[in-house]
Amino acid sequence: IDSGYFTDSGFPDMVLSPVCGMSKLRLDDSVDAYERKLYQKPLDVSFFSTNWVKLITKLLERHGCCPGDVDYYFFSQYAKTQVQQTAEMLGVSFDERFVYIGDIYGYTGTTSPVVAYHEAVVKGILKPGQKYIFCSVGCGYQMTAVLYQS
Repeated sequence: IDSGYFTDSGFPDMVLSPVCGMSKLRLDDSVDAYERKLYQKPLDVSFFSTNWVKLITKLLERHGCCPGDVDYYFFSQYAKTQVQQTAEMLGVSFDERFVYIGDIYGYTGTTSPVVAYHEAVVKGILKPGQKYIFCSVGCGYQMTAVLYQS
């Protein structure tokens, strides 16, 4: 139906892959093992839920909907506590409306909402005409929400 985006470029060093950068890795054979690795800076992501709620609320309002009109939410599996906090802030049940698969597959990156959707399809819980929110977050950071109706 529609989508919304949010970008905050204030975290450019949140994840480095590789630490030294691709150009140096490619051009300099003397790069040590540490510099060749992925680096993820420890980061308090408690702000995720606040920004997810803003993004989702704005998206739903554009279509005359509210959080309770959404049948299922398929979210990034990056931080379960932030997804639970988002459900609470939206006023919907995490256990009833969110498909969480992080405990089964771990964090599968920005594809985790799609993996969660696949899990719901396999379980047979989705029905025609339902509304879904797909929401993910990427390094740096960016957030995306998609309102979808089957």
